[in-house]
Amino acid sequence: MCIALWYAPCLWSKKHHATKAKIPLLWTKIALTLQKHILDLDYEVRTHTPLPQGGVVYAVKHQSAWETIALWHIIDRPVFVLKKELLSIPLFGAYLAASDHIAIDRTDGIKAIQQINTQVAHFLAQGRNVVMFPEGTRTSVGEDSRYKSGIALLYHALSPTLCPVALNSGCFWSRNAWVRKAGTVEVEILPPMPSGLDKQAFMRSLKEQIEGTTTQLVEHARLRS
Repeated sequence: MCIALWYAPCLWSKKHHATKAKIPLLWTKIALTLQKHILDLDYEVRTHTPLPQGGVVYAVKHQSAWETIALWHIIDRPVFVLKKELLSIPLFGAYLAASDHIAIDRTDGIKAIQQINTQVAHFLAQGRNVVMFPEGTRTSVGEDSRYKSGIALLYHALSPTLCPVALNSGCFWSRNAWVRKAGTVEVEILPPMPSGLDKQAFMRSLKEQIEGTTTQLVEHARLRS
């Protein structure tokens, strides 16, 4: 909060876009450092293949607020697809609005999907990486969630390199909880999805990969504890 207040004058200046964009990055770095040294909550990342340098869509399992913090540092120069309501968070929402992210109004239906596709194409062309949560909201550990069709429509419209991402963050910081547990969050970035799948095959494969690997990571967290 002190950092956000210190740089707040930049929000009303047209000359400090780079500074405004760096504030969330700095804030999340401090949050991860405090979690590690005070709460003993750390993380590790595994990949199956070398990651492309840019222009990738990451479809991420969403169990906790943790990944909205850590992904800033796991994925290079991320652009988040986020719900418009987050921009209403006092001060921090203003920094999000000043950064390169894609804020959508989920009540807009097909218009929101078209907006996502247009903006994702723009950022991918710049070599940026885009983070999407195909569930649309956080789900508790073990909860069967419905994956939204927007990611399939994007897959067919843009044919991007799209990597599923599984994790077990909910084992340490559960949905809507303030209390966090010590341990190591595991994040697993899976190989890119094959191109040319029809909608049903794509959605089925994406969910099976993310949920199957997430189940393994959750079980591993329980065995570790």
